Amino acid sequence: MPSRWWETSLVCLNPSLVSPVDLLAALSEDLTRPPGLLPPSAVAPALLGRRDEVAEWAHQQLSGEFLPTLEEIVSVSKARHGVRPVAVWDLPSRLLYRALVARIEDVLPKLNRGCEYWRAFQRLPLEQDGRYVLTADIAACYQYIDHELLSEELRVRGGDQRVVDALAALLSATGGRSYGLPQQSRASDGLAEAFLDRLERALMRRGLRAFRHNDDFRFVCRSWSEVIRAVEVLSEEARMTEFDMDKYDLVVTTPPDKNDVDVLASAGVLERWESVAGRRGLVPDRRKAEHRAVLELLLRSRAYVNGWQTWWLQQPVARLPGFATGRGSGPRLRWARNALSTAEHTPVLGAHAAMTLARHRQIELDELLGIYARSSTTVRPILVAAIALLKPGPGVARAVKDDSALHKWVYDHAASYA
Repeated sequence: MPSRWWETSLVCLNPSLVSPVDLLAALSEDLTRPPGLLPPSAVAPALLGRRDEVAEWAHQQLSGEFLPTLEEIVSVSKARHGVRPVAVWDLPSRLLYRALVARIEDVLPKLNRGCEYWRAFQRLPLEQDGRYVLTADIAACYQYIDHELLSEELRVRGGDQRVVDALAALLSATGGRSYGLPQQSRASDGLAEAFLDRLERALMRRGLRAFRHNDDFRFVCRSWSEVIRAVEVLSEEARMTEFDMDKYDLVVTTPPDKNDVDVLASAGVLERWESVAGRRGLVPDRRKAEHRAVLELLLRSRAYVNGWQTWWLQQPVARLPGFATGRGSGPRLRWARNALSTAEHTPVLGAHAAMTLARHRQIELDELLGIYARSSTTVRPILVAAIALLKPGPGVARAVKDDSALHKWVYDHAASYA
């Protein structure tokens, strides 16, 4: 355990990871590229003429078990408002950090942060086919980069496992926590770029047209519905990487289409549904036709309904006898199927969509069993009810009921209404 408040946990360094030559290169960079937001170092001039000696000394300090000093934070005022926390490390830790990142530099994304790249980033979204450009940035990005997730990304990219582990240990020891990178460091810039690339890939996999420069994002959207979805997807993926979004701004690139339903129209449809169905989602027989009309309006319009709202709507919709038959059944079934296919990142919403489809015999038993096998104990009881609605044979029934007493109770209750 550290004996003084500024001491941290020991970092055990494999001697083969960094050599005096590696530390000499790190020292040269440290002397020639100091943090831009901090005043010139009072120590640096004393090191300029003895770089080889300093590198040898640092190598000795870092050999075997090394005890870093807890970082000190300088609050640097931002140009407009707020402060930027800039970490100050001891010299051996600083050199080790630069040297370790240099060892995996070939697997890190190329840094493109010059003025020309920023101008291109601002221009390109405006040249795309879209009515809106959503802008967003991550709050305190470097402060909240998770070391475990960062290590995972570096390993995926092919970084040396020993170097990755040493980096995580050093960051944890100097910062006293399991997250955060020191700002105003080119080494941190490279690591942050890899981490942010991970987030950008996740957004693109989910169908967003995204552009990124550092921690600033731009999303090109063709409709207001796409704008709302972009905000939701970005917030969800950011949370999965332990980030919070700082702010959102909207740029209108072309006049809105008069047929494009905005958020107020969407809210109006939902409010009308609530007045018909009630907050509990129970539709009186005398109002079922009106409720169906509201549903048809929702399905025909471009109103954006998020996963939570869709879950609410499914409560009464699933019980409408003609939901899967007759005029308009195609859009209704596509709506329910879409609710299932787009719920990959929120399994509980997908489970309720599966329940709706099962109630109207619009999902195969094998598909339901596959979803069940991939789901958590939180979601499985919902899927057990859906399986029961399909009236499977005794073998399948036993296979899901015997997983837990809760499953048996849910299954028997749902089967009695199938």
